[in-house]
Amino acid sequence: MNNVTDSDIDRGEKYMKVTKRTILRDIEKLKNENSLERIGSEKGGYWKVI
Repeated sequence: MNNVTDSDIDRGEKYMKVTKRTILRDIEKLKNENSLERIGSEKGGYWKVI
């Protein structure tokens, strides 16, 4: 999933009150729609929603 860590997902679960699977599914959907852009390297970069 390219640098989406479990701690990122755990924080999202608590903040949005959804399951881990929902977050992973939504991330994949955004990537497939080209609505998610990778900024920087795999190690130090981040995802940006376009």
